Amino acid sequence: MPTAIKSREELIRQLSIACELEHGLCLQYLFTAFTLKSSLNEGGMTMEEFTYVRKWKANLLFIAAQEMLHLSQAGNLCASIGCGINLLRPNFPQRPSYYPTNLPWGLWPFSQETIILYALYERPVQWKTAPPSWLPDDPFRENTFQQLLADAPIPKDPFGHLPDYFERPKANSYKTIGELYDAIALGFKDIPGELIVGPWEAQVSSSLVDLPQLIQISNRESALQAIELIISQGEGAPSDRIDSHFGFFVQMYSEYAQLKSQRPEFEPVRDVQSNPLSKLHVDNSFPGWRLIHDPYTRKVNNLNNNVYELMLLMLRHTFNGISDPIAFRQALASASLRLMTGVIVPLGQTLTQLPMGNDGSPGAATRAKYAGPGFEIERTLPDLPFSSAAWQYFEEQLGFLGEASHNLSLVPDAPEVITSVTLTLRQIRNQLIQIER
Repeated sequence: MPTAIKSREELIRQLSIACELEHGLCLQYLFTAFTLKSSLNEGGMTMEEFTYVRKWKANLLFIAAQEMLHLSQAGNLCASIGCGINLLRPNFPQRPSYYPTNLPWGLWPFSQETIILYALYERPVQWKTAPPSWLPDDPFRENTFQQLLADAPIPKDPFGHLPDYFERPKANSYKTIGELYDAIALGFKDIPGELIVGPWEAQVSSSLVDLPQLIQISNRESALQAIELIISQGEGAPSDRIDSHFGFFVQMYSEYAQLKSQRPEFEPVRDVQSNPLSKLHVDNSFPGWRLIHDPYTRKVNNLNNNVYELMLLMLRHTFNGISDPIAFRQALASASLRLMTGVIVPLGQTLTQLPMGNDGSPGAATRAKYAGPGFEIERTLPDLPFSSAAWQYFEEQLGFLGEASHNLSLVPDAPEVITSVTLTLRQIRNQLIQIER
């Protein structure tokens, strides 16, 4: 039985945590998808094996897209009870105990351990059938994540020597994401009084964002319907349905294990560094990160980070800008989606083929060759409550980012995708300029 949520304040806090988890998992799934090879020319695969690899990549991207739906749905649940969507999160990586799930939290290439990790995040709250034999009951006792935490072994935990009462307070008391949503559902059922008090305009609909399954919350019943949608698609589904996120990961693990056993030389994954960063952030207090040393790769990652932050600002204003004209909010929602699909995804794919660079430190020559998107975020996001000022900010940032991308495209042997990214950024800016204010 999940812990009871007894007040609006507590419900807001737990919904904010749900937003944070959905956001972070979306980025982790994207990173892992980007590390899978995209062409037979990359080697290590037969045509039959490559068919599976393409399916795994497509499924990971699909699951990441559903996490964006869940994040938006959690945002509507927030708005219905009077608070805004939470789009802040810690940088990667974080110590397993940062969240009460007590699982590794970071950006990792595709591997059996990574699939196990994702299956644990998405596992059912209650099992109708026996769980897969490869899914551990206690992953740390069973030493499941030796590869994922190779750069951050438990004895090197900088907080490990401290007494328990110095540990970071738990964000919530739930062991699985499914338990968190079960508790949120009970909160919507049981909290007395007038619970649905937020302005209807603060919620987004499928007419505003391209998410046909998105539910607007008008009463407790529609709130429970929205939560059930999230649960049934993945987070703690009541049974291991094959079309749930958990079901996808079970199938992915079985297929990968079978192909690897049939041909040990099968290698579908690029040699990508886990948790790559352009710079250290104040919340990078857990080991496991690696700084990008190659100057060009670092600039491309910085471009991706800045586009990602701008996308978050646009998405937040889509939710919170209830005094804005509907055309403005629709334009921001469309721009957010184009930034993700037309800039962040191609840059992320490209970064897994750009060099980390050799920093000359011991063991550098044996480390992963390629970088990846760090999805780095500053401690705070600018607050842009005024429509005219927000509009100006978005136009300016798109201009700056388009110019930065253009400069990167002029470097000799620059990837062709940088040119297409430049064009996309300029097109998005021009479309915003044409919207009547």
